[in-house]
Amino acid sequence: MPETGRDLLKAVLIGGISGGTRIPDAVPETVWNDLCASVLGTDLAPLFFHSLQKAGGAAGGDALPFADRVRLAYDHTAVRNIVIQEEFLKVEEILRAENVLVSPLQGLHLIETVYGNPALRGMSDADVYVPRTRAGDACRALRAAGYAFVWEFLGADPAAYPSGVQFLSPGAKPVLVEVHWNLVREAGIRSRILSRGETAALAAEVERARVEGAYMGREMKLLAPEHFLLSMLTHLFSHGFRGEKWLWDVVFFIEKHGGAMDWKRFMDA
Repeated sequence: MPETGRDLLKAVLIGGISGGTRIPDAVPETVWNDLCASVLGTDLAPLFFHSLQKAGGAAGGDALPFADRVRLAYDHTAVRNIVIQEEFLKVEEILRAENVLVSPLQGLHLIETVYGNPALRGMSDADVYVPRTRAGDACRALRAAGYAFVWEFLGADPAAYPSGVQFLSPGAKPVLVEVHWNLVREAGIRSRILSRGETAALAAEVERARVEGAYMGREMKLLAPEHFLLSMLTHLFSHGFRGEKWLWDVVFFIEKHGGAMDWKRFMDA
């Protein structure tokens, strides 16, 4: 029997995206209240709602006093993520016309290849990877298509920047688009992981290892799973390994893809 809301949350989520953890029939009200405080207002609310529906047990999910609120988080996340995915496809089309082949990063990659449902994992922006050697071309193409830099460049060549830049899409309700060309930044806390030379070598290896794959019905280049896992871990590192959503991302990604990964490649990276 879970003793705290955090224990119950872990029990529900540990069943994974497909569920499988049955909720005990007599969870104390204090545990449910603690769980409510732990989930509501966090990025885990949509996944918790989904996992609870799959888990079964006396609570079922809809009987919870805060069921409507976690369902709302689930629905809101689905709508927001679909908008972001559609924006990513627009970016992909713009850059493909310039022969710049992009890859989805972070949540964009995960909701399609791990979660399989845009409602389960929240996103705030569209993270896009482009080859380091084509960074300038990518940024100029987006600017020509009406995308606005969040911060104006101080220099002429975007490739001189440490990791990537942010754009706002055109339109009344702009979407934040982050264009990345390094998995490990050459400045800031992530620069402590690799030297500049090692970062450049990794960028070249990432580009060589990208694979053909399907994303939302389109064939495009995807990061090799070893390099995508590396990108998640370096992102976690830069945030002091805080952020439960990102930790669960790693758990579910390894659960889904770990058996087929080349762990030597991952360690060598």
